[in-house]
Amino acid sequence: MLDPSPMPPLRDELHMKIALCRPRNVPRLIEMISGQELVCLGRLRDLRSITEEVPGPAHDWSRLMGVLASEAEIAFWDARIEWLQSARELLEQLREEHEPSAPSGVAEGSSGQVDRLRRI
Repeated sequence: MLDPSPMPPLRDELHMKIALCRPRNVPRLIEMISGQELVCLGRLRDLRSITEEVPGPAHDWSRLMGVLASEAEIAFWDARIEWLQSARELLEQLREEHEPSAPSGVAEGSSGQVDRLRRI
């Protein structure tokens, strides 16, 4: 209990797919990210309902620790969903730039992300 916990791995399979993506792969990558968003939203919904249903008195130690652990997981999934949405919006804008005939409708906030990536 007193030893520090190891850091979780930062990269997952999706990160590698993004890193290796080429313009022709963008439409499929957008689909995969949208699917990941749905999975994460479902997991988040499940966690929130479980957290609300944790049995026991309000100040019970076990209950409080269970709620604290659930809140950590909820924060993780919230951040993951936010990142996925941002990545999808950026990829949609990049796709539009490479395929001008594609329909518009990307959030305006992602243009700053494209500019930031170009500077890098």
